[in-house]
Amino acid sequence: MASGKNPKWLFPGDKGPEVEKLCELLSLHFFHLKKSNMIKSRTKYDPDLESIVQRYQGGNVLVCDGIVDDATWNALLGKDKLIDYRFQVMPQSQKTYSTCWKAATAMIYNINQSAVTTGKANYDKDKFISTDQSNLDLYAKEHGLNRERSIRASPSAISSLLSLHGALMLEAKAEIIGGAGGADMHFMVLVALRTDGVAGNSTCTCWDPWPPNSLIGSERTLKFSELFGLVRSVFYKNNIGKQFRPSETQKAILEPLGTGA
Repeated sequence: MASGKNPKWLFPGDKGPEVEKLCELLSLHFFHLKKSNMIKSRTKYDPDLESIVQRYQGGNVLVCDGIVDDATWNALLGKDKLIDYRFQVMPQSQKTYSTCWKAATAMIYNINQSAVTTGKANYDKDKFISTDQSNLDLYAKEHGLNRERSIRASPSAISSLLSLHGALMLEAKAEIIGGAGGADMHFMVLVALRTDGVAGNSTCTCWDPWPPNSLIGSERTLKFSELFGLVRSVFYKNNIGKQFRPSETQKAILEPLGTGA
């Protein structure tokens, strides 16, 4: 990775040599736009350039706000690390307002939600899973998952989990979706992390099964600190690096995607 101090942050309307540097770097990523003269050297961060920046951010695990911050400079300059499962994990929306747990589990295994069984864990009449700690531990065990209750939320720790176990299922406070759905928690799947090792410069992309029955849910890219300030526990597949012998409940989970109802 490259080293050295980043250029100053850029906001729409800014002027200066950093804007020329930004154009130069963007032209390396959007060569077809350079050839069509849509990216041309300029000294003002104008609306046309802002739209190109947002396009770059939207495709590269960056918060799509048009602000060229350290995270965006790091990505453009090759100064960070990207762990990316976006093209390996199929996004899914939850079938009902209470079954984010089912959709998230289906996503990390790339299976149909119909294969995710309730087992012996506790749910209420609407199929909201009980958030009692022992109940969530039981749910994890029944579905071949490990669960970290007190996750050390640093980019290096999450980077290690992603590298070792693939996409991660996150149990977050329901305020992450504005408290919608009537529960006090919500499950999503972390599919990508972009980091230079500093939490303030790190960003995450999640497949969120909310809203219900929306085909693929929604894509959410958040700053690392914003996301993990709301995460209560992390679930991950426990069959990495050893022979996995599923229980009867887990066998249902391992039904290949496309074979269920």
